[in-house]
Amino acid sequence: MLLSTLLLASPLAMAQQNGHSQGQHQTQGGQGQSKNGGHGQGGARQSGQGGQNQAKRQGPSPHQDWQRGQAVPQQYRGGNYVVNDWRSRNLAPPPSGQHWLQVNGDFVLAAIATGVIYSIISR
Repeated sequence: MLLSTLLLASPLAMAQQNGHSQGQHQTQGGQGQSKNGGHGQGGARQSGQGGQNQAKRQGPSPHQDWQRGQAVPQQYRGGNYVVNDWRSRNLAPPPSGQHWLQVNGDFVLAAIATGVIYSIISR
């Protein structure tokens, strides 16, 4: 009889815990972490959002990946990354053979031919 009571009580207790956990997520708008460390439904939603944000943000992180003497990766050397309006952005005029690039909020002065970095301005 004791065994049958335990077997019936376990699913009921688990259902109550799951209901409480879902209520926790609803009160926080699905943005906070639950008491279980972010695992479960809320954690899955968060990791899904993080994956989307990570997919949007590709390339070097601002303020940490650039170094003088390093070459800018080829995909950032032209096109939309070249800053033609350097005056309006309060940048010094680029010397001959160099141009300003803007990647993830950073301005990088690099050689046009090789991509070697001469100067970095993090904003």
